[in-house]
Amino acid sequence: MWKPISLRSRIYLILSILVLISLVGGLVMVWYTYQMEKLLTGIISKNLKAYRTAEALETALVNQKGFVSYYFMDGDPDWLRQLGEHRQIFREKLNLATSSAETEEEKRSLERIKSEYQAYIGALCGSYPRLYSRREGFLISMALPQS
Repeated sequence: MWKPISLRSRIYLILSILVLISLVGGLVMVWYTYQMEKLLTGIISKNLKAYRTAEALETALVNQKGFVSYYFMDGDPDWLRQLGEHRQIFREKLNLATSSAETEEEKRSLERIKSEYQAYIGALCGSYPRLYSRREGFLISMALPQS
């Protein structure tokens, strides 16, 4: 079969096939790169949304830290008002996270956070009856989550 084809033609044919294989390989790699970018963008945007929601929950919870202690130190009812505001923000972020949860694991985790948060609030109010004084009682009740 190779006898009737000259050496020059065989070399050109082999080089042409190698160039063609290289071009097709390059095109496949470009296509594959765009497909991977599309896949990773989808995964990252989904997980980034969940991460930002978790970060917002954490921030809202951390912002509550210390308001009761500050209230006990100086007796200023403004601390309880701020506590109520931050608890409301936390509840809003928790509701947002619950509505955007996609997997059962995420839903279970958010339910656990919600139940432990309510237990914490109940324990806090049970441990500090001073918060229910006539003068500031409405402030702490405003700060409690509504069930």
